[in-house]
Amino acid sequence: MNKKFFEVLILISFIIIGLLVYLNFNKKGELPNCDLLSDKLNSCEPFLCELEHPFTGEMVTREVVGLINDKCKYIEEMPNGGKMNCEYPESLRKAVAQYYKDIAMSKSEEVSIEMNLSNEEVKKTYIIDGEKVENPLQKALDTGICIISGYD
Repeated sequence: MNKKFFEVLILISFIIIGLLVYLNFNKKGELPNCDLLSDKLNSCEPFLCELEHPFTGEMVTREVVGLINDKCKYIEEMPNGGKMNCEYPESLRKAVAQYYKDIAMSKSEEVSIEMNLSNEEVKKTYIIDGEKVENPLQKALDTGICIISGYD
């Protein structure tokens, strides 16, 4: 084989190695933060970001994959190897995006959980800045629009 062929092959190899190093580097903490997540989810525009989980301090990713069969595919990494996969219809997607925006802009948020041991009924109350709010994400989980996996 001629010398020119090997030069091109070596050049292509360096480009591929450089790309792999870049992609691997970006997977380890170089993704954008999630400040734009609610806007990207609202429009279902593909977006990948990273944030520090508020309870564990673990770095996790959130991804708006895009529209698939008229539903917005969304993936959220959870602590300890868990994952939440969602396929949002438009109305619920917009409600969840607004909920994420409200939380991001809030000064305080809390969840109150009460369980009736006799009938195992669980009541959750969500409070943002001292005001009770509906949590559309809970509705998505309850109706199977979002599914959590990775935990036994």
